[in-house]
Amino acid sequence: MLLSLMAGSKEDTETVSAFFQDMRARDLNDLLLVVSDGAAGIIKAIETCFPRSARQRCLAHRMRNLSAKVLDESFRNS
Repeated sequence: MLLSLMAGSKEDTETVSAFFQDMRARDLNDLLLVVSDGAAGIIKAIETCFPRSARQRCLAHRMRNLSAKVLDESFRNS
């Protein structure tokens, strides 16, 4: 379910926190689960704005990152 959409060019804690605070101001309750990529700014904003919510790393991002790493290493060893 799409909860909000905002244009932005950075994934820093300040920008993402502002995004989350806007949703909280519109009566968004605590979330059970927040899924994100591994960007440090996003993770910190989730921990700050939704301290009681569980956080999970996006499996699609994780698989893409692992796949790229395995491919890079196999090409280096060839």
